[in-house]
Amino acid sequence: MDERIGSSPRRRRTLWLVLAATILCPAVFFALHPHESASSVAVTTDYRNFESVPVHPVALTPDGSKLLALNLPDARLEVFSIGSGALTSLGEVPVGLEPVSVAALDDSTAWVVNHLSDDVSVVDLRSMSVKATLRVGDEPTDVVFAGTPTRAFVCVSGLDQVKAFDPATGAPAFSPTPIFGRHPRALAVGPGGTQVFVSVQECGNRTTIVSAAKVRAGGGPSPPNPPKDPTLPAAPDVGVIVQWNGTHWVDDGQPTPKIWDAAVPSGFTMPDVDVAVLDAGTGAVVRTVSDVGSSAFNIAVDPGSSTLYVTNTDAANRTRFEPNLRGQFLRNRVTLIGAAGAGPVTPVHLNAHVNYAVSPGPQSEKDLSLAEPTDIVLNTAGAKGYVAAMGSSRVGVIDLSGNVTNRIATDGAPSPAGIGPAEPRGPAGLAFDAARNQIFVLNRFTNSVAILDAATETKVGEVPLRFDPTPPEVK
Repeated sequence: MDERIGSSPRRRRTLWLVLAATILCPAVFFALHPHESASSVAVTTDYRNFESVPVHPVALTPDGSKLLALNLPDARLEVFSIGSGALTSLGEVPVGLEPVSVAALDDSTAWVVNHLSDDVSVVDLRSMSVKATLRVGDEPTDVVFAGTPTRAFVCVSGLDQVKAFDPATGAPAFSPTPIFGRHPRALAVGPGGTQVFVSVQECGNRTTIVSAAKVRAGGGPSPPNPPKDPTLPAAPDVGVIVQWNGTHWVDDGQPTPKIWDAAVPSGFTMPDVDVAVLDAGTGAVVRTVSDVGSSAFNIAVDPGSSTLYVTNTDAANRTRFEPNLRGQFLRNRVTLIGAAGAGPVTPVHLNAHVNYAVSPGPQSEKDLSLAEPTDIVLNTAGAKGYVAAMGSSRVGVIDLSGNVTNRIATDGAPSPAGIGPAEPRGPAGLAFDAARNQIFVLNRFTNSVAILDAATETKVGEVPLRFDPTPPEVK
């Protein structure tokens, strides 16, 4: 995290996720068939914490009358009627294990992506029931609708693929599209529905490691910075992280980086696919974008300018020695990409207010910081964007150049019964209600939906999801 931002106070074990991926993942096949037990959760006194990460856990129906919110720990879709600063529950639908994304095909149909049960629940919002289950493959994360005719694009993270389906029949529209990056995460649709954009969670930054033996054979690493105390013994042999700069493999040596081309196999390169651009008509990758960040989270698209806004973190893994890092092992950013992925790439730091030369910094800096930017939505009419900072219990407000103009607290008053005002919320997903100029925030830690007034940029309400089976020791 950026220094003085810290991390979420909620740290829970992820071992169950690894075990579940080994034990529970079914064989991959494509079939749309009646709802079955794989996409339902039995009532039990036991609780298994899998800690899947929400991607698009909240969405509006096209007519703007309903809010769809995922109760991830209870494996349910909850449906609300929308009012100004208010939500009224219309019911809930049991879906698959660990639902992480929801999207409305139309006013009466929602698709819910279930990360752990490896499927998509197709929900009839009139009967409030799952009418079919679509098997899609290992660890799906997101779904969007695009193209002519309309197709459902599903991001299948565990397979590093995007798959497209006919939403009427569930049949594959064309062959799966491989994404040359680890764990593609989120999808967005371009203007006119002709393109689909894919963010890659573990996209990297063109770095690799030179072994200690090769460092020794190459004359040793660059001199320590700051210089080593001459009274200390010789440092042990260690490897070094190097980065491809377009011409050479270099370390972070100061003032001149050392070149390590001889220690890296000839012709070896590291991919840096941060965003992939797909043709919605064929599913083919038509373009990839690099230098966005080392871990991309979510994407929003400005329909007027076709600018992409990608929330991401960028690792400082090339920097050697803790005195240089000073706790600053990554930057929280939003990166702008022009011309639907074909234009310039411009990263913008979300915590430019922090003076990194002073450590520790004042509380006033912490109070403004935005950590773990998991989601983003745009209010193009208001020339603003909103960034969910999961590690800070805040939603950042940005202008269309990416600069932070305000922060909206998701904790504090008004708070519903059972949720303390000071409890960290963990905002994980956003939906913008243009008709009423308000923002809905899915809070992962408190399992609630906060309502923010976009005009005053304040919190005006919060509604808990019906049931949270998470035991206190996990929270």
